[in-house]
Amino acid sequence: MLVVYFIFFLTAFINFLFGAVKFKSKILYGFSILIIFVLMTFNFEGPDVVVYRLAYDIVGNTTGDPYKTTYMEWGYTSLMILSNKIGFDFFAFRIILSFACLLLFNSSIRYYKVNGNLIIGLYMMYLFFFDTIQLRNCISQFIILFSTRFLLNKSWGATLKYLLCVVVAASFHTISWVYLSFLIVKVSRKELFFKNLFLFSVVLFLLCIATKPVFQQVVKNISIFIGHGSSYFQGNVEYGYWIVFAIHLIGIVPLYLFKKYVKNIAVRDNINFIMNINIILCLFLPLALLNNNFNRILRNNMILTQIALALMYVNSKKSSRSGQVAFVSLLLFTAGWGISDIKRYDISKIVIPIMEKNLFFNLNSSANYKLYILVIVMCLLLMSIIYFLCSKNCYNKCKRYSGIKDLRQDKCL
Repeated sequence: MLVVYFIFFLTAFINFLFGAVKFKSKILYGFSILIIFVLMTFNFEGPDVVVYRLAYDIVGNTTGDPYKTTYMEWGYTSLMILSNKIGFDFFAFRIILSFACLLLFNSSIRYYKVNGNLIIGLYMMYLFFFDTIQLRNCISQFIILFSTRFLLNKSWGATLKYLLCVVVAASFHTISWVYLSFLIVKVSRKELFFKNLFLFSVVLFLLCIATKPVFQQVVKNISIFIGHGSSYFQGNVEYGYWIVFAIHLIGIVPLYLFKKYVKNIAVRDNINFIMNINIILCLFLPLALLNNNFNRILRNNMILTQIALALMYVNSKKSSRSGQVAFVSLLLFTAGWGISDIKRYDISKIVIPIMEKNLFFNLNSSANYKLYILVIVMCLLLMSIIYFLCSKNCYNKCKRYSGIKDLRQDKCL
């Protein structure tokens, strides 16, 4: 099994190295997606995975109301019911979910025109492991990441699309409702507005720290009226919220101070937009005082923040201070979240099962490999159809507005 560790971490490092020298390799990127897919999809042991497998079987075998057999949200439960009725086992079901997540991930990387090797290299070094075990949160995270593009468009249609995405994400993980707050970017995009919002959020955070016992009691009283997820309001955090605060600032301050050095206006606008999203998330910093589970509200925006820092790095002049700050911030930001989670969990109990307990490497007579191949082929076919339709739609839009000669400058997917 050492070869699995070697290939995985070597691939992650080479991706990161390519990104660091501002080089792109589609072959390496595609190979990385394949590795992530295999390890994420066919992992059969470890934290949470066993729970998800059990929930899938219970929902499929119940003779009563399947929605009452699990605490999991209605969207995820509905997909389990449908998958069971089709005759899929858990791993065939997981193939579909992995395809959806990676498709949304890849689409977001392409949309923001960021160096895919750099982003996926960083993803493999840390967040991949938690996304593999936190299945519902992983799905909702990628839906929200994908949906941020609709916030850049001021039209009502784009707003409705974003609202729909949040509803779908919340049907997988309830915590996704907090991302309705991102609609604030449609209210105002003025720098003064977000400066004041940032100051208000910091003051609110410090005030909650100063009145921590009162704040906890208020939240506890509110939680009485909450059913699902009320356990998240229980517990106590000593000093970890300062770490979360510091990590979050690393994703905001460099963007604010050095975005002006990015000459490409479209790129600078995307960086400013992502910075504003992070400022909005500051409103939820007080929740870090209650329970470590709330950290994911901020951590779920990690890939988008990495995209902003990577955009600033790649679009800064060689050896410029803005580029150096962006690169160092990217490393500190990623390492900060990694160290924060490693201190909370026994990381070996997460990494080892993902790397070693995999149907792809451990042949299992009870596994339906023919079904898995069929589902993969179906997903690839569906993905090709979606890509073709999106490309055709993009072609028609560009032809209508720019003319055939400008299609190479198209910003659509």
